[in-house]
Amino acid sequence: MEPDPKFLTREMVDAIHEEQINTYGGHHGVLNEHLVESAINQPKSTYCLGGGDLYEIAAAYAYHIVADHPYWDGNKRTGVRVATTFLEINGVDTSRLPERQTYESLIKVADHQMDRFELAGFFRSHLAV
Repeated sequence: MEPDPKFLTREMVDAIHEEQINTYGGHHGVLNEHLVESAINQPKSTYCLGGGDLYEIAAAYAYHIVADHPYWDGNKRTGVRVATTFLEINGVDTSRLPERQTYESLIKVADHQMDRFELAGFFRSHLAV
């Protein structure tokens, strides 16, 4: 039986957002507290209620941060970095994730042209061993 995944805390997600803004620019801060909390709790629901695998959980993090836009700036950057951090702390090597295709996928999520299940499939197709 697989161990339960290690989830990211609010502090970890906020620190990732801060790092992205400090590195690439943009406005600091939270636009909507409820949406940040929701984006952090959705992956737990994906696992606990739906039995989602690591890729579905990572996609839930990225999807809800990107689509719901809880921060003033840097939501796509934060979303993908939160997803890859989640995967990495759970033993998945994310170095094979293609940068250009990942960016294009996040644009589709932001434009509501890709759902979280499709995003999970994208992660799985590039990272599953």
